[in-house]
Amino acid sequence: MIVINDGSPDTAELERVLETYLHRITYLKQENLGASAARNAGLRKARGEFVAFLDADDVWLPSYLRDQLAFIEQQGCDMVCADAMHFGGSPFDGRTYMDVLMADAPSNGEVTFKGLISGKQSLITSGLVARREAIFKVGLFDEALRNSQDFDLWLRLARNGSRLAYQRKLLASGGRGCDRPHAKRTESGRGKGAA
Repeated sequence: MIVINDGSPDTAELERVLETYLHRITYLKQENLGASAARNAGLRKARGEFVAFLDADDVWLPSYLRDQLAFIEQQGCDMVCADAMHFGGSPFDGRTYMDVLMADAPSNGEVTFKGLISGKQSLITSGLVARREAIFKVGLFDEALRNSQDFDLWLRLARNGSRLAYQRKLLASGGRGCDRPHAKRTESGRGKGAA
C-alpha cells in the first residue's frame, strides 16, 4: 500500500496514525501539487500489476479489492469501476453513485469512449481498479489539468483500446465530492492514495 500526503494540513496527525504501519506501507510526502501529481507519484512507486485509488474522504468495503480483481479476471478487462454510496453531507446521501449519475445505464458491462463522452457512462476514481501498465501506456494523469484529470485519463484509456467495465456492485462509499465525478475536490491538501 502506498499513501501519498499531498500537502495535507493534517500532516502531524496523519503521520502519528501512520507511524505504527510504516513497516507495512510506503509513505510519500510532497507539497500540495494536486490530485494528478499525487496519483502519478503513487503509480510510479507501485510495483504491482494492478492499482486502485482511494481518496481521503472515501471508504472501501472489506471485499472491495477481492471482488474487483475477480471481476477483472472474469471479464478480461483492464479497468473496472464499482458502485459507491454517497455520504458525508452530499445532497445525494444514501443513494448510489450509479443511481444518481447513470440511472439509465446497464447494470454492468463495457465502458466506451462514446459512453463516457456522451455522459451516459461515468466512473468514480475511488471505485476503480486498473492494470497499471494500461495507465502508463496512455501517459498517466495529466498534471497540467486541475479538474477532470481522471475523466481525461479514462477517455485516453478507452480511445487507445483498453477494456473498461463497470459493475453496479456496491463496494465503496464516497464522501464530499463523490457527487462531482470529474471535479477536483475543493478541500486543499487532501491525501491521495494509490495501491
